[in-house]
Amino acid sequence: METIVIKRDKRLRSQNRTISMSGLLIFLPISIAVINLSIFLAAFLGIIGLLYFFSLIRDSRLKQQPNEIIFSDQDVFFNAIGTFAWNDINAFEVKRRISHNEYNEKSTSIYLHIFLENRKSFYFPIDLLEKNEKEIVALFIKYKPGFLQLH
Repeated sequence: METIVIKRDKRLRSQNRTISMSGLLIFLPISIAVINLSIFLAAFLGIIGLLYFFSLIRDSRLKQQPNEIIFSDQDVFFNAIGTFAWNDINAFEVKRRISHNEYNEKSTSIYLHIFLENRKSFYFPIDLLEKNEKEIVALFIKYKPGFLQLH
């Protein structure tokens, strides 16, 4: 009996190598791009989720800590912001912001925009206070006559 050895065709080997290399050159960049896009999308959605989470925390903190303004002869206290001397406050204005929710319902928020001496400013929500904006403006003018009120 004779031994027969069948060898692999060398042309087939080079053809397979060419197919493998072309497949690698085509699908490797595509897979890297898909992985990068999925990582970017996950990071983007994570950042949006964190921003939404912290906005919910801020909103719940505003609901838990009732806003208050305490007027005295030397200074004025804004809850969750701090105490400011009357000389530190340059001007103020009352601003209304209209926002729409997902059901297209309008809600109006009223803020007191306080301008400080060092060119900084902050907004303080006054729509949850016991007094309306006219009474609050009257109190500001009472404690600091000649106060600059912006319109």
